[in-house]
Amino acid sequence: MTKINLREKILLAGTMFRFEQIDMDDSQIAGLFCGESAVSAIHDELESVVIENVIRTMDYLEEQMSTAELIPDLDLFISLNSMLAQEQSLEVGTLRSGYSSIPCIGQLPVPDRNDVEQWIRRLNSTQTGKFNLMVAECFCSLAKIQPFWDGNKRTSLLLCNIVLMQKESVLMHISRENYSEFDRKLTLFYRGESREIIRFLTDRCMSVV
Repeated sequence: MTKINLREKILLAGTMFRFEQIDMDDSQIAGLFCGESAVSAIHDELESVVIENVIRTMDYLEEQMSTAELIPDLDLFISLNSMLAQEQSLEVGTLRSGYSSIPCIGQLPVPDRNDVEQWIRRLNSTQTGKFNLMVAECFCSLAKIQPFWDGNKRTSLLLCNIVLMQKESVLMHISRENYSEFDRKLTLFYRGESREIIRFLTDRCMSVV
């Protein structure tokens, strides 16, 4: 049975906050998980919603992973997004049903449910050896597809890490020091100009915690 500890929760939460340009150090995040501090008054309303959604989702994962083996499938993917994008997204509990856009590549088509499911099947079926590379590629590809209206990187990160912890006992997280390079390489991946981000994630962003 896979479990998630406080250190893992802090690292994953910190990464998800960085996705939304929210900079918090480990001690501040630990305080939120331990009930020693509330969301700071320095955060605006949107940032506060992101923080509260992440903390709530990580607490849910800790409870679920302590009592049962989660099945990383499309239902779990959608469920995670429902929690992470609550009060942020146009619609939760389902895949995106209309056009969207991201600045670096412009308009995005409606996601194909079969494409999303195919990436999740690859994530689950890859054998040990090339598994970490597939996890990194799955994260980048799901994030690029933008299956949801909001919270795509956060949701993809959590799904990939659930599988990582079940199969490899390692964590994929992006530190403050690595974030600028991660962001640049992910943008190049989105544009179809480079796949360097995949090796970057396996070499610099995966470790035993």
